Amino acid sequence: MRDVIGERRARGFEPLGAAGVAALGLAASRARELELEAAWRRVAGPSLARRARVIALRRGVLAIHVPPGPWQRALRRLIPELGARFAREYPRLGVARFRLVDSPG
Repeated sequence: MRDVIGERRARGFEPLGAAGVAALGLAASRARELELEAAWRRVAGPSLARRARVIALRRGVLAIHVPPGPWQRALRRLIPELGARFAREYPRLGVARFRLVDSPG
């Protein structure tokens, strides 16, 4: 226990979450899912992210579940801007296109 405390003090202050999902020791696929969900929340903003959930990213296509209605229409209009933000802020994730899905399954 003493070694862990000494090691943390030697590194200095680190904000909570600074190490990212890699520090959680999760499987690579689960860590990527969490990273993608966090990126979606930051790119989409809180209002849209609450109503439209990321389902999966396959071959550069980000599948998003959003119920039919006004939020789906709003998301369709915002897709070019959201795509540009993903490309600029999270190029490593490789989001190239979006696919809107009515059912979460």
